[in-house]
Amino acid sequence: DPVWDIVNDLSSSSGSSLIGYLPSGTGAVDTTVQGKLRERVSVFDFMTAAQISDVKSGAATLDVTASIQAALDTGAAQVFFPAGRYKTTSTIRISAFQTLMGVAESNQSDGISTRHSSIYFRPSASDLVAIKNKVSASGCSIRDMAIDLNANTHYGVQFSTTYGNVIDGLTFIGTYAIGILLQDTYVCDIHRVNMLGV
Repeated sequence: DPVWDIVNDLSSSSGSSLIGYLPSGTGAVDTTVQGKLRERVSVFDFMTAAQISDVKSGAATLDVTASIQAALDTGAAQVFFPAGRYKTTSTIRISAFQTLMGVAESNQSDGISTRHSSIYFRPSASDLVAIKNKVSASGCSIRDMAIDLNANTHYGVQFSTTYGNVIDGLTFIGTYAIGILLQDTYVCDIHRVNMLGV
């Protein structure tokens, strides 16, 4: 049946490439739904349904480090972190000219709210930094997130041998932990940073 053939094609994983999309406005160029959706990468694109549910609930019991790193390793200019609490157990590494974009609310004091994007960093003994740039990667940005640290030997963000980075709208939570560590770094813009027990 031709109708069911079309339905099957559209419901397949590549179905969005068969549907056209035209933005509004004079001079807009048509594309496909797939092309439009791939303009921004979300870490949820790389997580199982169970992991997404865990993040959204704020439970942070499932390790999502590998999923986050897979999203970053796509090389997308911006990687979006939907609101929720993300348990990580090793360092997340950002590529050059890449932005981690979260969801912020006016009050991030509890560190466990599901109304903003929060990295719940609970590493092994060898990993001490929640987020850092890849070797000599410059132009990295982290915006509108919280990082929950649990030890005085942990660092929230580390930029090394780099330039042109941005930290904007970050909240660091943790007892005697270190929020930001800059090494051989210049032209780093830091705005709207909250340190709670850090």
